[in-house]
Amino acid sequence: MLQLTAFALIGGVAWVGYKAFRKEMQRAADELEKTDKKREEKVVPSLKEGPDGVFRPDDD
Repeated sequence: MLQLTAFALIGGVAWVGYKAFRKEMQRAADELEKTDKKREEKVVPSLKEGPDGVFRPDDD
């Protein structure tokens, strides 16, 4: 009976740990998605190299 109780306790701890892990992974995925959306919103002008070797915004 002791083995069954220990097995059930270990299983319960593993299940709670797995649920916490999944919750943290979902939080990280949401944060990454939010960061990616911010990056997509940011408009960066295209650059072209001038005759002096300095990159400047393209006029097109």
